[in-house]
Amino acid sequence: MSIWDDDIDWDDDPELRQFKVKKGELIEYTGDEYVVVIPYGVTRIGDDVFAHREYLMGVEFPEGVQSIGYYAFFDCKDLEYVEFGKGLLKIEEFAFSGCSSLKSVELPEGVKTIEACAFSECHDLKSVQIRKGLTSIGDETFSRCWDLESVEIPEGVTSIGDYAFNECNHLESIKIPEGVTFIGGSAFSYCNSLRSVTIPKGVEDIRDEVFYGCSGLESAEIPEGVKSIGNYAFSGCKSLGSIEIPKGVTRIGKGAFSGCSSLTSVTIPEGVVRIGNSAFSGCRSLTSVTIPEGVSKMGGGIFAWCDSLREVICYSAYVDPFFNIPAGVKLIYLGGPLSDLPEKYRKKAAGGFIYALQEGITEVDQWREEYLEYIRDNVKIFIRDAKDERPFLLFLIREKLLDIRATKRFLKQYEDSEDGEVKDAILQYYQEQFGTDSPGDR
Repeated sequence: MSIWDDDIDWDDDPELRQFKVKKGELIEYTGDEYVVVIPYGVTRIGDDVFAHREYLMGVEFPEGVQSIGYYAFFDCKDLEYVEFGKGLLKIEEFAFSGCSSLKSVELPEGVKTIEACAFSECHDLKSVQIRKGLTSIGDETFSRCWDLESVEIPEGVTSIGDYAFNECNHLESIKIPEGVTFIGGSAFSYCNSLRSVTIPKGVEDIRDEVFYGCSGLESAEIPEGVKSIGNYAFSGCKSLGSIEIPKGVTRIGKGAFSGCSSLTSVTIPEGVVRIGNSAFSGCRSLTSVTIPEGVSKMGGGIFAWCDSLREVICYSAYVDPFFNIPAGVKLIYLGGPLSDLPEKYRKKAAGGFIYALQEGITEVDQWREEYLEYIRDNVKIFIRDAKDERPFLLFLIREKLLDIRATKRFLKQYEDSEDGEVKDAILQYYQEQFGTDSPGDR
């Protein structure tokens, strides 16, 4: 008789009698030992075999166990140590999830796959050592391992899944080896103690929220070859002082660097085509930004709450920079005259120009007259589309863009208004521009 024979009870061996094995798979354990020694000959630990096991403090695996099944040791809250044997290839989903007393994990050489949530919520886990052979780390594998301080990821790993190290609050550094080409969304989100990170060459997309909320992150190296920085990728990285976005990046997602309150400088390289909504909002230490030629789309509120921002230089003729600049910030617009823009961009750019003047933003004078002339020629459209007519009307008066017909119409419209400021401004404008005291004189 041997351990791998099917459906055998070992009446003469109380220890073996606790294990039921079928075709090399341990399918049931009836014992209540504090430390379980898995018998030689088992090749797989079956699904749920030890799940929710109270008082289980240790597990020792023999050589030859190739896989540890789905939920095999799930929620064994008193499990403190595990000794893995040679030959292990795969740790399946949720295998040790919720083992909140587990202190360390040392995997043998040859493990190829750690699947989703395998060690998630192992709150006391401090160190993880993985040897060569591993090719992928699944989604949420070490998520919410709050005490995790160090992880050794070996060469050969090509993929790190979504939320893989999410909320590992004590993780101060991690070396991501060359060869990793995929780092999933939120992979290191809320790793508050993480100080620095180097993303390896080969990664083309920095996924959404990958370092979201890493409040202690001081430096991040982004390699050449990255094409896209995802939504909220570095949002909330309050300690990040500077960031260099390499050439080749074409998209900066919405909120990508929002809330990076220590960020003092950022270089947006040529080649960037799109900058998403609120990309740099809340960067309260940011003093200046240059938007390169080629940017064709910018979302709203990109520089909202950038309290220290003093200057924005925009080289792009295809975006409307005026809508994105906070009040009082100097805008140096080098994108070219309005006539260089395709027709579909002109009305939006001119509308932004109006907004900029109303908000006290300084614009480049060299194309001012062309913008004003375009607005004058299309004033009816801008009046019709104005969200709040009063400030727009005062702008038209200040810039002397109203003709006599429009002036008469507004005088009549505000004749019985209690808004004395607007009424007096229209009348004074009429008198100065058209040389009469009353609209009835012409």
